[in-house]
Amino acid sequence: MRIPWSITFFSILLTTTVIWHLRTKDMDFMTPENTPLPPEDHGDDLATGAPVMQPKIADGPKIDLPMPPKKPEEPVIAEILDEDLGDLKSSPGLGEYRSFAREHEAVRLLELSSTLQARGDFQRALIALERVIDTSQNVTPEDLEQATAGISSLVPTLPRWSVDPETEIELTLLISSSAGVNDTIKNASLEVATIIRKFSGDQLLITPKIRRTPSSSNETSPLTIAFARDDFDDPISTAVFTLRTGGENEEDDFIKAVFRLVRGHLAGSGYPFPENVEAPAVELLSLQITRLMWRDFASSLVPQPAEEESPDPNEF
Repeated sequence: MRIPWSITFFSILLTTTVIWHLRTKDMDFMTPENTPLPPEDHGDDLATGAPVMQPKIADGPKIDLPMPPKKPEEPVIAEILDEDLGDLKSSPGLGEYRSFAREHEAVRLLELSSTLQARGDFQRALIALERVIDTSQNVTPEDLEQATAGISSLVPTLPRWSVDPETEIELTLLISSSAGVNDTIKNASLEVATIIRKFSGDQLLITPKIRRTPSSSNETSPLTIAFARDDFDDPISTAVFTLRTGGENEEDDFIKAVFRLVRGHLAGSGYPFPENVEAPAVELLSLQITRLMWRDFASSLVPQPAEEESPDPNEF
């Protein structure tokens, strides 16, 4: 009779397992022979909370670890006090916060402006930003950028500073050239007039006037510009600024020339003159000359009364 293969396989497996168990059941496979073992640690130190100290190495190598760097101390910024804000119940003048600006850095004026905006006094907030432009010393490019950005956002939201057309000061923008003036310069002069009137707070009314000077042998005759007040018997004007025309950005060059002319004239009145300022031409003329500066610019073109000579005491 033939035995099935499955019965044969399981019979062999069972026989092998029984023999292995009977021969090895009393053997200790976990304990090595002829090797002493330390006493068993049942975790008594963990149970009682006793710390296990690492033995001190007496003759080990000495390693000088660097001291961890100290955290830089944050500068203490003083709060803007109520007395710094001024009399909020009264209308401010264009010269408000000049004393504050002379005594503090530009960053304090930016904080002052933020505090005023938080209180809803946006006119004073704008004046505080203007002091960064016309009064603060050692102004960084970052301070100037924040101030001009704030002025740009506040001006469209506020009413005109001068609401009475009778108080507008008329200035003439004199443009002279022997070769004539092209349409680009004419359009640029009108844009300059618009910018100055808006950003002076409607204090100044600019009228461009083009004059053709006698021709010279030089075919590329330069253009000259100046400001003057014609409402006096003896008109007074600024220095003449000269620029070359015909460049790729002729309109921008003209606007920048007006900016340099005005700022250069104001430098004689104690206002700081910006050096190496990089900004678009329109931004320079609109945001980096404040309303106070425009007012003082116009006032500087008023003829001063002649001083009366004091009588000689020896004369009878």
